[in-house]
Amino acid sequence: MLLVGARATQHWFPAEARPTSGWDVWFVGDAFDRWLRTVPARVRAEQPLRGGRTLYVVEVQGAIVRALVAPPGGSEQAFHDAAPGDLRCGRGPCAEARVASVEALALIKRSHLYDPADWHKHVEDYEFLKSRRDARAVAPAVMAAGALRMREWIEQHPEDRGSGSMRIPNEAFFANTRAARIRAYEHDGLHRATCYGEHPLYRRLKDEPGLAFVSARHFEAMSHLEKVRLVREETYAIALERVVIPSMETGTPWDPQRAFRHALRRICTNLTKGWFRDFAIENYGEVAHFDVDYVARFLEAVASGTLPRLPGLPQAQTWRTRLGEHLAEIARLDAEAALSR
Repeated sequence: MLLVGARATQHWFPAEARPTSGWDVWFVGDAFDRWLRTVPARVRAEQPLRGGRTLYVVEVQGAIVRALVAPPGGSEQAFHDAAPGDLRCGRGPCAEARVASVEALALIKRSHLYDPADWHKHVEDYEFLKSRRDARAVAPAVMAAGALRMREWIEQHPEDRGSGSMRIPNEAFFANTRAARIRAYEHDGLHRATCYGEHPLYRRLKDEPGLAFVSARHFEAMSHLEKVRLVREETYAIALERVVIPSMETGTPWDPQRAFRHALRRICTNLTKGWFRDFAIENYGEVAHFDVDYVARFLEAVASGTLPRLPGLPQAQTWRTRLGEHLAEIARLDAEAALSR
């Protein structure tokens, strides 16, 4: 068995890691059944997961153990085998468990970051672990386990891969998004109102301005700062479109920092894919410290007439109802993603 999660992080950083009352342990094959025979345990819950895995919640003398039981041959076994054999937890209900290394814990956290569930907690943990790992000293077996875990996640979530071509007109692309129902201003207009320079950076990624397709080749040609600003510009537009403007329209309180974090999570999980999403995740800490008062710029653009409202919006009552339902959904998604501030 392998100790992971916050308890394993506490093992390495007892004075810095966030507190936790439970234990997260991985078991492979029949190791879980053998462990149950050695402790006074009571299984309180059982949840089947993808890939033939099962999550058990077990109470052991007042302690809660979240036991992930996986079939042999997967990433759980690879991480277990890569952990130092002579390093044991040494206390609590899982005293005999191996402890995942700091580098392994970071890779495990990275594998959570395409999934919105508890995302803000996971990304903060990932940033903590990344800042304390020695990237040059990662053992090849740990790197291989991390790569296997990412492949497993992608294979087990085919819905995340996306479908269809981005080589479609911009109008068609935006008309097919869920935000089309609540959009009060042109999406590209929000970009123009909040961008860093004269033109939004995303334009530099396009070979054909009229199509939604953007090029990874052009992205790689950008400087690091330009890439960070590119992600921020997209986050400003999404935060305005999905959170701030609907809140303004309905008289609902809103916070620009929280709206930005909501939008950045969407970019890092289920709103974008591929190289753009991966850059946003790996540079989350830098992107999240944004430096533009994007709400003030939006209001200035509206007041000056450079950002007009879209024509043909629904009647007032229908519009308020639609926006109210949208904001309720936003609140639910933020709660599931552990966005607490």
